[in-house]
Amino acid sequence: MGIRFIKNLENIVADTVHDPDIANHLEDPTRLKTVYSYILNRVVTQMYAARDSILFPDQIPPSTVTLEPCYAAAAADGDYSAGWSRLASDAGNVARHLVQDFREASKGRAAKDKAMRRERASQTVLALRLMLLARFYELRATINQNVAEREVLEDPFQRQREVIKEMKQALDDYDEQVRAWELDREVAPGWKASTDASSLNVWSRDFGRAHEAELGWSPFARTIGTELRFQRHRVELRERWGEVLHVSWRRTRVQSRLQAALWRFFHFIGYVLFMPLRLITAGAFWIFGLTTGFGLKPTRFAATTMIVIGLFSSLYFADSVLSACDGATWAVESYLPNLFYAVSSLTGLGAAIPKPCSTYTGALVSLESLIGYFLLAVLAAMLFSWLTER
Repeated sequence: MGIRFIKNLENIVADTVHDPDIANHLEDPTRLKTVYSYILNRVVTQMYAARDSILFPDQIPPSTVTLEPCYAAAAADGDYSAGWSRLASDAGNVARHLVQDFREASKGRAAKDKAMRRERASQTVLALRLMLLARFYELRATINQNVAEREVLEDPFQRQREVIKEMKQALDDYDEQVRAWELDREVAPGWKASTDASSLNVWSRDFGRAHEAELGWSPFARTIGTELRFQRHRVELRERWGEVLHVSWRRTRVQSRLQAALWRFFHFIGYVLFMPLRLITAGAFWIFGLTTGFGLKPTRFAATTMIVIGLFSSLYFADSVLSACDGATWAVESYLPNLFYAVSSLTGLGAAIPKPCSTYTGALVSLESLIGYFLLAVLAAMLFSWLTER
């Protein structure tokens, strides 16, 4: 793997630096930024070239980007996933080179060393993200190849769950590697979460549809696209929680100490004033994800509806028994009318108000009606999304 990476690295860099000795460039701090930036851009270019050449070989008009022979050779032999495996391997090795340089820069304390650490950390995260994308495409190419070889799926739904599990594992490996290398501590606050969310948003559209020739990916496209959108919302939720607790004391370019002190004071006042709003927003988004899967998990929505009905029917029942309303007892016969009230209040949005037995009945009906409005809006959005995606 390492030998092939060095050979591929020579092919990637040689056209730009015009120097066959790659080691000289990797050891020259003045040229590292240019070399690494070009390598990352070239890997991105090869990623799209592989996408056009391997996944969509008969597209019109044809791709204008040439795929490197080291990646195209395996595809020419019919093993379409091997090219993606090599791209993932090379992106991972680029990340290893970058993190080594990042650790060297971490030994310095000068301002330029801090800037270099942040830049190297950001580039390393980008390289790891490219490796993650290549792993996704490798999985997609493998599925297409299996169908092309007329492999019969005994349980397509089970296979979809396995693919989702593999993609989740790849995402977890990516996050774990970022934490293991302590890159999240060095990049700008919120940068990784925001760029991860943007990438997942783009990938959800790409993996959420299939080319006409992709007979293998067609049954998986919609499910995988939905899962990637769900993962994007999870990343956005982590970003929102991070914004609640984060306060930046980095000042702008001011020279006066008085100006810096005033800036920090008003910045702190703004943080105190807006923190409750951020906390409420993050909490509401967390509840939205927990109860309905951000509007993308029908099973969570159904489970939430059943829990709400069961909870409020029990509250109505307890309220009627403790208030001795119409001789209610703890028998099952007294519970059934309260179950009807709970369903009617939720679906009728408060229109079916049970007979007041105590001061708590009205409050319970009002709260359940508000929850009913929320669930109805989510259900309408889910149905609209389901109809428009077909």
